[in-house]
Amino acid sequence: MSDDHHVIARTPRVPLTDATSALKAANQTGARKEVLVLGAGMAGLAAAYELQQRGHKVTVLEGSKRVGGRVLTHRFKDGSHVELGAMRVPLSHDYTLHYIREVGLEHTLIDFFNATDQNFLDIRDVVCRRADGAQRIYPLWGIPGANPDPALYPQYPGNAILGWLITAVIETMTDFEKRIVMSGGLGTNRLRYLDSLSVGDFLARSASSEVGELIDAFTCLDELKDKSLSIFLRDALVGIGGGLKTLRGGMSGLPEGLYKKLHPGTVLFEHEVVEIEIDTQTSAKVRCRTPSGSKEFQVPFVICTIPYSVLRLVSLVNFSHAKVKAIRDMCYINSTKVGFACRSRFWETKYGIYGGSSVSDRVQRQTYYPMDHAEIVPTKGDGAAELPSSRRFANIHAAPVAEPAMRLNPKADPNEPGALLGAYAWGGDADRLGVLPPDARADAVKHSIARFHPEIEEQVTEHASIDWGQHRWSGGAFAYLLPGQLETMYGVAKQPEHRVFFAGEHCSAEQAWIQGALISAFRAVLDVTKA
Repeated sequence: MSDDHHVIARTPRVPLTDATSALKAANQTGARKEVLVLGAGMAGLAAAYELQQRGHKVTVLEGSKRVGGRVLTHRFKDGSHVELGAMRVPLSHDYTLHYIREVGLEHTLIDFFNATDQNFLDIRDVVCRRADGAQRIYPLWGIPGANPDPALYPQYPGNAILGWLITAVIETMTDFEKRIVMSGGLGTNRLRYLDSLSVGDFLARSASSEVGELIDAFTCLDELKDKSLSIFLRDALVGIGGGLKTLRGGMSGLPEGLYKKLHPGTVLFEHEVVEIEIDTQTSAKVRCRTPSGSKEFQVPFVICTIPYSVLRLVSLVNFSHAKVKAIRDMCYINSTKVGFACRSRFWETKYGIYGGSSVSDRVQRQTYYPMDHAEIVPTKGDGAAELPSSRRFANIHAAPVAEPAMRLNPKADPNEPGALLGAYAWGGDADRLGVLPPDARADAVKHSIARFHPEIEEQVTEHASIDWGQHRWSGGAFAYLLPGQLETMYGVAKQPEHRVFFAGEHCSAEQAWIQGALISAFRAVLDVTKA
């Protein structure tokens, strides 16, 4: 086998149709298995569902009192809701869309917009609409803002500059290199060099310090700059910057729907795993703490979906040094979200905002508006023009094109209550918000939002928030690889230990996404089925 084929064969990204076919073939010849799944987040639920669908015996241990993990929709008393966890699904994420269809929620998919021209910017003490940001914000860094040419550098907004820089790298890659990066692997010296860089390293080499600061302000990436550039490039190639969706009734409908499809009693709540022991070559013991005392399970197969940030606190007996090191070294970043229930959707009636996010360099960083009242304004002809090839790559942080214009759906009532995601902060800003008590946290966010929405104080009736870094069952918002770890640590991180298999977004190349958790769950189920 050639080196190229070897690299492709060992990469983790498998199309859903291929994964389903492989699982079907393996299940036809293998015996029914007894499997203990640790964790009832998206990976654990999907693994349990796929195993039960094929006749295997499954028990799921969940430390908390609910399913879903970091998919968490908070529902206020007035009937509105806010996403404190995962909130968007790219159309390129086939596994996630598959499970949305499996639980019958495809009819609730609606458009999700990261930004619109009506949103606000609050950067370096200048408050303006996003449409005016080139003229009002760019000159603060000495960058001409009058009629910027989208075909030249610098583009607008700052996200598009980043997209332009990322595109310049991607377009020099060979087709083989692009396939490898999309699959979550390396394989050439150049890819290994790119993998040795962080996003911060890349920006320092590709743009002036002024442009780098401007990109940070628009993208809030200043807290994620130690992330591996190779994963960032992969996200751009997969195309997660546009065509985003969310669920009208809340993202928690997805894990709750999967939970309802499991056999009654499959999930045992308040079963906190405290020790995993590989006691023989063909079995493992799992000890857990419950309200009624300690319990022990001895089973032939375990699928562990516990985040490595939490698994680090679990006693691991007879695990390899390499595995323990990977668990220890997996990097997680914090995220804090603060949501508000509001008496009315004042952002619609007064400001004409029907989605997207306002961005600030203050502690709340991003303020997201509900999208369920939005209607896309039709364009002439057949829609937006085709992007030039040099501008087509985007990820969630680097979007080279503006979102389409929106208006109020004529069937929607802007005077009804609505929920505002007042803050979505990462890293240091998330920590700064997270150390505050909930009421003080909400007050700090309202104070900052009042710079562009002065009526916020009188509008809020309830608030809810979460600091994922301090969350008992998560220990962080999402995992991400550091430079060099794709080759040195990632393979070990997802590798089984005898009869203990691993899944979760941290065991995928789609880290930070539901898709990653689901891909890894499929892989673990296939490995168990074939064992």
